[in-house]
Amino acid sequence: MENTQSVSKFKLMVLWTIICLSIFLFIVPNFAQAKKVFNPEAKPWETPEGRTCFEQWISEAMAKMNAYNGSDDYNARKAWRINRYGILEGNPKYGPTSAYAPDNWSQYNGNRYWYMWDYWHAPSGIWGKPDLNAAGVPHIRPYIQDCLRKAGVDSGGTQQQATNARCYQYARTAVAQNQENIRRRCGYSGARWSNNYKSHYGWCKGVSKAFADSETKAREDGLRKCRSVQKPVTGVGGAITGHKAPFQTKSRDVVGRNEILRGDGVNDWMFAISLRAEGTIKSITIRNTDGEFSVWDTKPNNRYWLLGVTTYDKRVLNKSDGSVYFNVSGRTDLYLLAADNGSSLKQGKTSYKVFIEFVDGRVLERNVGSASAQAPGADRDIGWLTDRVWQFGRGDGSVIAGKIRLRPGGKIEGYSHYNESRWGLEGNTLVFYDGSGKPTCRFNTVRTVGGGMVLSGPFILNPQVSHVLREVASQQAQSAQPPGSTGAQATGATGPGIDWNKPWLDWRVQNCVRRYLRERVLQIENDEQRRNNKPLFTHIDEWGRLLNQYITPHGKVDGDWENPTHYVWYAYNLDGAR
Repeated sequence: MENTQSVSKFKLMVLWTIICLSIFLFIVPNFAQAKKVFNPEAKPWETPEGRTCFEQWISEAMAKMNAYNGSDDYNARKAWRINRYGILEGNPKYGPTSAYAPDNWSQYNGNRYWYMWDYWHAPSGIWGKPDLNAAGVPHIRPYIQDCLRKAGVDSGGTQQQATNARCYQYARTAVAQNQENIRRRCGYSGARWSNNYKSHYGWCKGVSKAFADSETKAREDGLRKCRSVQKPVTGVGGAITGHKAPFQTKSRDVVGRNEILRGDGVNDWMFAISLRAEGTIKSITIRNTDGEFSVWDTKPNNRYWLLGVTTYDKRVLNKSDGSVYFNVSGRTDLYLLAADNGSSLKQGKTSYKVFIEFVDGRVLERNVGSASAQAPGADRDIGWLTDRVWQFGRGDGSVIAGKIRLRPGGKIEGYSHYNESRWGLEGNTLVFYDGSGKPTCRFNTVRTVGGGMVLSGPFILNPQVSHVLREVASQQAQSAQPPGSTGAQATGATGPGIDWNKPWLDWRVQNCVRRYLRERVLQIENDEQRRNNKPLFTHIDEWGRLLNQYITPHGKVDGDWENPTHYVWYAYNLDGAR
């Protein structure tokens, strides 16, 4: 009897164990499936959900930029939009515009959203362009990740992956917050304030979400207090390291013969200076050292005429009362504007000194000479660049931007890309710089072709590619030549017309051929594909190669072709090609 009872108890225990395991195996997988999280290693640009989130970001970001009331220059470029390559563009009149793909477009397999994932990424948490910060444009990666989480995108989620994703975002936010702490010189320190991503990430994985969120909030509260008061920045030493003798501008009219921040209808005179210093500037003064008595400054209500203080992109730093109060760090270029006080500037018989005063009492000063210190023709030293309209392209004949202008002060107008953020001169060599100030191309070859100037040089980030500037138009019939230029003519098209012996060398023909391929050839070929129920071609490259997801190009077309248009001119030798 006892054995029978023991066997029954054993069977009951086995049955209970089986039931428990069944419940566990049924519940756990469903629980895991419910924990859908975003995996930071995923590629959102490849999924329909991800692409939808990208489009939502574009819509929201552009709405914020177009609603923001910025500077006159910013507002004049509205309406802002994202083009088919994921690049920011303004209106056709003022730009920037970018009609052709970026140099590294092939690295992204022609995927607009993948390119945007990197192009619009701000690792520091702060946009490089202040207007984007002021407009409240959301940062793209956190936005896409949050969008996908809300959509319940499954990345094979487990509880561990959820923690990894949460801490990935926590650590990135913590580093960005500390970088703002450093940049604003808020003075916060300790374990909470660190640029060590691994340390933040490891700490987050060992605490609850609520605890981690409280740390993020504590940092944000501290930054909010710091932002509410602009703290004076103190530094040691510093110097005004360079200057350009005063000259009259061709179009700047910011100040007049008074203390009011308003133009008077006469082009201002400019003192361009460079300084290296850390600190907060509270006033700038220019006064004569000989000749006629002259004073311009930024101190309100002292009866001296106002000195305008601007940046290379023409941003005015004066407050409404004319005073200044701004931080500098490292190298800073300032463009100081003054109204001629009768004759001292124009006659060039008076020399000047600039004084820069910091809140901590330091004063930097430098003699900046007189207008007569300009070398003969110095006012045209950059005229051979700024008086012309240029086409920006590559050595293979492809065009990056149809028309750009190189503006005084380093601004590139009509085209916007990080790799070509501004321009400058090294000696007499034109140089393009990226957003961090690193050179990306030195145009070390200058020649004239068909009466127009052509500059070329290797693209430093990929020396196999050369960049070319071709003159499209000049403001004057006899434009300035680059210093040292002999004016020698190279063979090619002559005059304003097209050399029909080699039409593929003319930029106008190149643009027409591209349009012909895009609007005629691609359309005709896709009509044929539809009739045969075959996959459509998505685009056609400048060599006339029809492409889609199954067909990708590799290198140039075989043969001794001077550029892609040269090949197309013969390969598509039909009446419509002309």
